[in-house]
Amino acid sequence: GPTANPVTSGGAASNLTPSSRRLFTDNGALLVPLSEANITKLQLGNAAMTDAYKAQLISYIQGYGPDGITPRNSMGDILHSKPTVVSYNDKQVLFFGTNEGYLHAINTADSDVTGLSGSGGMEIFAYMPSSLLSNIEGIKKNVERTQPTKRIYGLDGPIASWIIDNNKNGKVDAGNGDKAYLFFGLRRGGSHYYALDITDPNNPNLVWSIGRHGAFSGLGESWSKPVLAKLRYKDAGITKLENVLVFGGGYDNRIDDAVVANSGSPIRDVQGNGIYIVNAKTGKLIWSYVGGDLKYSISGASRTSDVDRAGALDRL
Repeated sequence: GPTANPVTSGGAASNLTPSSRRLFTDNGALLVPLSEANITKLQLGNAAMTDAYKAQLISYIQGYGPDGITPRNSMGDILHSKPTVVSYNDKQVLFFGTNEGYLHAINTADSDVTGLSGSGGMEIFAYMPSSLLSNIEGIKKNVERTQPTKRIYGLDGPIASWIIDNNKNGKVDAGNGDKAYLFFGLRRGGSHYYALDITDPNNPNLVWSIGRHGAFSGLGESWSKPVLAKLRYKDAGITKLENVLVFGGGYDNRIDDAVVANSGSPIRDVQGNGIYIVNAKTGKLIWSYVGGDLKYSISGASRTSDVDRAGALDRL
């Protein structure tokens, strides 16, 4: 008969075997294995740390316990990242972020599936953005930081998916030319947005990332869920119709300060008071409105509208 499947049995976390996990971070442009060779001491927060301590931090985040041998069988907490399921031609995969800093891809099947890493409840891969590597020491020590937001946050943002399903069967079939992408921010974890190509969940790719610099220097914490839409616009006199992402500038965490929040005087945010539209496939900025009469941070998602039914957004 069916098993009870008690919560205390551990779920997907109990299946994590560090020696066989496929863990990634990024070098700014590409996914690379999350290993000592690809991570610097400076990225971990202290360029002067010893080689042995660096090895301990990497071992911990790979899933080993204090002895460096025994699996600790734990995941970070899932706070604001809503689990997202993507259906493939022969499988379903669950994607979610945790405050340990990983985006996890978990096989939802309850038995072995040909061509897929692991069986039911098994992790296919996990990705930790390089901007979160400096959190590892604090997570390992399980202590509060001295920053205004003392609780350590990681990949805490909402996830948006974009499935290009050519034959409209509700599944991603790479052999049919289908594509699948995930877009997500970090919420309390930082001011970045990321795009992953998950067409083949056994071989994910970093498509682009956006951080608080250049045209995006006004970003706050990336709370705003990216919204997929089509936009018709002119570029150098040429009319284009492209798939775009729309997101708000995010949250200005100065408001976390009780003195500021209760000062009785409205403050004009210096981060997050803007709206951005980027090319969904490249992350290139197409349009933004920052500052001006937008006085305060925009942390929520946008609602897009095609009022004239011309096949492109014309109102936000």
